[in-house]
Amino acid sequence: MTSTSEPTTFRALRVPAFRLYFVGQLSSMCGTWAQTVAMAWLVLQLTGSGTTVGLLTSVQFVPVVLLSAWAGAVADRFDQRRSVLAVQTVLGVQASVLAIVVLTDTVELWMLYGLAIVQGIGLAFDTPTRQSLVGRVVGNDDLRNALSLNAGLVQVARVVGPAVAGILIDSVGIGICFAINAISYGAIITAVVAMKVPGARDAHAEVRHSSAASPAASGRVSEGVRLIWTTPELRDTLGLALIVGLVAVNFTVALPLLVRDEFGDDARTFGLLAAVYGVGALAGAVVSAARPHPTKGLLLRSMGILGISLALCAERTHLGIVVPGVAAAGFVGLLLGVTLNASLQLGSPTAMRGRVIGLYFLVAFGSNVVGGPLVGWIAETWTAGVSFGVSAVTVLAGALGLAMHWRGRLAEPPTTPSVS
Repeated sequence: MTSTSEPTTFRALRVPAFRLYFVGQLSSMCGTWAQTVAMAWLVLQLTGSGTTVGLLTSVQFVPVVLLSAWAGAVADRFDQRRSVLAVQTVLGVQASVLAIVVLTDTVELWMLYGLAIVQGIGLAFDTPTRQSLVGRVVGNDDLRNALSLNAGLVQVARVVGPAVAGILIDSVGIGICFAINAISYGAIITAVVAMKVPGARDAHAEVRHSSAASPAASGRVSEGVRLIWTTPELRDTLGLALIVGLVAVNFTVALPLLVRDEFGDDARTFGLLAAVYGVGALAGAVVSAARPHPTKGLLLRSMGILGISLALCAERTHLGIVVPGVAAAGFVGLLLGVTLNASLQLGSPTAMRGRVIGLYFLVAFGSNVVGGPLVGWIAETWTAGVSFGVSAVTVLAGALGLAMHWRGRLAEPPTTPSVS
């Protein structure tokens, strides 16, 4: 256990393997966010359609819907370090192909869809495997802190990547953003190769032994589904993730439409708003890292503030109002995401954690298959402000419903169910 006198915000960085992995992700994630911004902008330039931007998001997350649960089972059964290395290599190749077709001016919309599917396949396997590896490296005591620090790293990249992408798109051209992402994968691959995970072989031998003794540890996806369905705390938390994923995290769809419709189709403004969202999320990661345990009360307060933040974004004509709304949405969205993730992981037996993570990301990312086109369609049919308003009302209604359901239990931390 961590001493109460010990600084808590960065304590997971004491673990050498996590520290190496943490540093290795920085350049890779900056490149990934540059590509995310550039991809949305490129599709909007090619088609002029908000629905098409949303459809690209949907296409990317279809493999997550189809494969995440199985990928979680893979994370429980195989060497997570080698699996992460394989996935990062595939994603690096995907980014390289994307850079080539854009820089040679041979890109077509169907190519973007095909490469988005490849990226979605990689994402489906990457997330449960990578997070299971982090949990294995740092242990339960530092898990929430490690998740928060990792999320904070994502937000640093979210600040740097979109800001750089906006400048490069406007001054050099969109293709360089994809080239930077392709090169950046070298850092994370190098870090994973160099990592030493203490007791990794013993841990996997233990999983194989427990698989023979307990059907629940055998790696079957159905056991993960049964665990969540029969555990009210896990089931409620996953339902909350569904609401948030459906309407509240589609900023890559809504922001370019907001800029196009209200702020003169300016790439720099787009990059600014995306970076502001990242700054808010980075602050949320720092606050989250300092908190020892997730609670139901924190989940509901975060949802309420997120709904209010989205309502501010719905007032779309003044940057002085939109910027604070976007920053607040980034802050509380990050805090909410880490709390959901940590609640599910800490509320799950270690032998089934990969499957629970996989099912969580199936819901969280897979809901974008419906939510991405829905947000784009609402924004195109009415305005981007209306899409933000619909999202705000949905999130606030979900928070109110769960507040009534969880009445009197808001201070409870997650508890780990037994596995039979």
